[in-house]
Parts: sequence; C-alpha cells; structure tokens
Amino acid sequence: MQCALNTKPQRATQQLMKRVVYNQFGGPEVLKLSKGEVPQVKRGQVLVKMAATSINGGDLAFRQGPKYLKPFIRLPRALGQDVVGKVVALGSGVTDFHVGDRVWGNTTTSSNAAAEFVAVPAHKLSLMPVSLTMTEAAGLPCSATTALVALVDKGHIKHGDEVLIRGAGGVGTFGVQIAKTYGANVTILGSHETIAEMARLGADRALDYHRVKAEQLGKFDIIFDTVGTQQDAFRTNLKPAGRLLTISLDGQKFLTVVKSLRYGKHRSRVVVAFPNRANLSHLAELVDTGRVKPVTDGVYPMNQVVEAYQRAEKHGIVGKIVIQISEAE
Repeated sequence: MQCALNTKPQRATQQLMKRVVYNQFGGPEVLKLSKGEVPQVKRGQVLVKMAATSINGGDLAFRQGPKYLKPFIRLPRALGQDVVGKVVALGSGVTDFHVGDRVWGNTTTSSNAAAEFVAVPAHKLSLMPVSLTMTEAAGLPCSATTALVALVDKGHIKHGDEVLIRGAGGVGTFGVQIAKTYGANVTILGSHETIAEMARLGADRALDYHRVKAEQLGKFDIIFDTVGTQQDAFRTNLKPAGRLLTISLDGQKFLTVVKSLRYGKHRSRVVVAFPNRANLSHLAELVDTGRVKPVTDGVYPMNQVVEAYQRAEKHGIVGKIVIQISEAE
C-alpha cells in the first residue's frame, strides 16, 4: 500500500537565541535566562547581533512593578533598552545601513535588548563611535542621549550658564560632560563615593549631598534633576528665568512636577528622551572628538544578569552597569 504524501506546508525551523526575561515582579532574583526565537526582521527594521547592553532606570522600574505601571505590563517580559552590536540583516526599505555595520541605538518601549539578537527600527540606530569598543559604548545610548536632550533641546544650555545636576548615576555622569562641552559652570550633587569621579569628568563643584543644603548652593539657570526628590526645595535655587528639568517618572513625584507646570513661576519640564538617529549621531561625534567619555562601573556576562542588577541597585555606583552578551567587537 502506498503511503499518502503530507502536502501540508512545513514551517521552517526557527533559530533560537538566549534572552533575559522575568515572569513576575520583584527583585533581581526574578530575572532568568530563557530561550526565544530570533526575531524576524520586518520592513524598515535592522536585525542586530547584540554585543552588549546596559542597565537603565526604566529596566529597574518595570521589573519592580510599581502600582501605576502594573496594569500596563504584560508578563513574561523581556528587558534591556540600549542596543550595541553588528548588523546581520536588513528589512525591506532599509538603505542607509549595511550588513557588518557597527551600530548603536535604543529599543525605546519594547525593552528587549538583553538578548542575542534584536530587531530595531532603522531610525532608532546610528553608526556607533569609531573610538569605542562595543562594551564601552553600551552604557551611552539611553543615558547620554537623555542628558543631551534634557540640557540642549529642553534646557537650551548656553555658554556661561550655571547648571546644577542632582545625582551622579549614569545620566548625571553624562550630564556633567555635556554641560561642560557647552561651556557651562557645573555643580553636581552626589554621594561621597562619586564626587571624585565627577570632579575628574570636569565638574566645577562636586559636592556630597549629605553635607550640603539647597540654600547653600546659590542660584542656577538650569537644575537637572535625575533623582526626583525635594523638587520643591531645590526650585528655590532657580534664577528668575531658570529651568528645572527632571527625568523622574515616579507617580507622586510626577504630580509634583505637573503642579509646578501649572502654578510655579519657574519653567519645569519632565524629560522623556527616545534616542533617534540625529541625537545618536550627535552623541557619536561628541565621543569621537573626546568631549564625552564612557563611565562604566562594571561589566557582567549575560549569565550573571542577577548579579549585575544587584550591583545596579546598590548605593554609590559610579557610571553604568554593562551586560556583555557576545564578543562581537
């Protein structure tokens, strides 16, 4: 008897990759390495073989599951925003990159860069700085472009401005360098573990926030708040036309800023920066001309992602925590 032929179309075997996910909210211990399908590159996208990513505040906030975000987060969820790696495939319509290009960028809201491959819209990528390794570059896309957009696009920083930066984490370290590039006089408040590094990066005054009060600091053209506390107290440090810029999106602190927008006499802005090719290219130029340098607290392999996040949540770290995904330099 002749066997019947199976004429049903067969699905091609999908290539698998490693990625970091969490299935429940909580501390770093909820993070797991998981197998997932390599994404199919769509029109207008670039498939990137990831070399490294870094940890950002948004990664921490989503994983911890704050009440005002929980209704909008579907589990299981991947994480990671910073993209650094090599182009391995191009979607239709993409003409400004080539296979093999070294690129950097950001996944924005999809947060899936802690994986061996990621598909990214081409407009969210640019060629990375030629002067950096991929590991060195991994800490910059999200944090440095946030500082760039805040100070330049929103704050309209100019030569001679008095700038106060609150917080010496990833965004703060790049804020110091960018503000000095534009000729500002920079005061930064950080922990005692960070102030020596902030002075090395160019801060005119690097002060331990435990040892100084707002009223002792003077007046500023720009206050760049990366921590989100005591905003009302520090608002009194603004000059008459001063600008308060904050990247805090915590629910109660966000309401404080909104109230200031409505009733305050000073200009306050919440900065949410989504890196695009223009500001990524601008940042690459600042890096390649030596005006902005990476600041890395530590580098962890992908299989030590729990330890990486434990370090990121400690007090007094200097710069970014990088997660090494491959050796694709």
